[in-house]
Amino acid sequence: MKRIHIILLILVFAVSCTQYVPMWLPSHDGGGIEEDLLEVRSWNGGSDTSWYTENETAYYLDSPEEIAGLAELVNRDSDNINFEGKTIYLEPAVYDMSRFEWIPIGNGERTGQASDEADAHRFAGGFDGQGSIIRGLNINDTDNASADDNHGYGFFGILSGGDDSSNTEGTELRNLVIEDAEITAVSNSVGGAAGFLSYASVENVTVRDSIITGSQGVGAIVGRFHFSGEILNCVNENTTVRTGDGTAFDMQGNNNNVGGILGIVQRGVAGEPYSVSGNTVIPDKSSAYIFGEDGATAGIIGHVNGSVRIDYNTLQIVSSSQLYADSSEAAVCWIMEGGDHGNSTPASFAGNRYQIGSNGFVSVVETETDSQLVR
Repeated sequence: MKRIHIILLILVFAVSCTQYVPMWLPSHDGGGIEEDLLEVRSWNGGSDTSWYTENETAYYLDSPEEIAGLAELVNRDSDNINFEGKTIYLEPAVYDMSRFEWIPIGNGERTGQASDEADAHRFAGGFDGQGSIIRGLNINDTDNASADDNHGYGFFGILSGGDDSSNTEGTELRNLVIEDAEITAVSNSVGGAAGFLSYASVENVTVRDSIITGSQGVGAIVGRFHFSGEILNCVNENTTVRTGDGTAFDMQGNNNNVGGILGIVQRGVAGEPYSVSGNTVIPDKSSAYIFGEDGATAGIIGHVNGSVRIDYNTLQIVSSSQLYADSSEAAVCWIMEGGDHGNSTPASFAGNRYQIGSNGFVSVVETETDSQLVR
């Protein structure tokens, strides 16, 4: 009988071992990943598109070259693929992109002010980083003819479902960290995660220890956000967001619209999900700041011109000097700047708060409370 018990114990142990899954293995919900356990994978400057087959709806990438291959497929001048209805998953790792200059995934531009339908070079699918880190992203494009350039710059350039609100839910970026990025572009849509967002969403994305520079519509997470979509639970941690110096960045008197999370939000669609909520800005290093040379500069959203929900965002800064504008006529606000034209009253504005110095948080319960918050 004792011998039978021993055999049973051995069998139970063997079965339990086969079912054990380490916590650090890829998780499709983006959770349970310890950053210090992530493998570092360095980009060799090439691209690999061999993983793509037309009939699949989910793709699992595990190298910087395959990520660059995604950009190549989306950015092709002909036979390009926007991945609508498809989702990209990254194997959790640190993807070191620092050795070579990055061309955004979706290097197109928005083609019209009336509809803002993005052109062919846009990403319209899902992208789940599953807790991965994109490190050392480097973009430097200062050769454009005009600071009004409509191209998007960031890890994603144009993240857009096109002009169809039915694609909003399926066009999204989530569960990703972007760190040590340096993005400089003469453009009106520059962000760490995405330059231009339309009929799309960004959720649970952190941009940290980075520098984001543009002409107008500059944000740590998203530069410019139009129509339906959401920016939820994102974090700017020690990332400088600013407008550039020199004539190449001259907006000829137009507002720069610089924000700790989002540069500018416009053109909401009535009845559609349209929200910038649950986001946090933490510039707790003296070298990190939010700066606009002219126009609207704010801790969360530089400029609002649309009926968007702005709820439960938090700004935490150690000194007011980290949020400033160069022009005496520029508006500097802790949460958002509403502007003096169009529909600048949020659809909802609850639970937002800010902290300056070492004091406790100041909660903002309505948009008319303090001119330092909303104008």
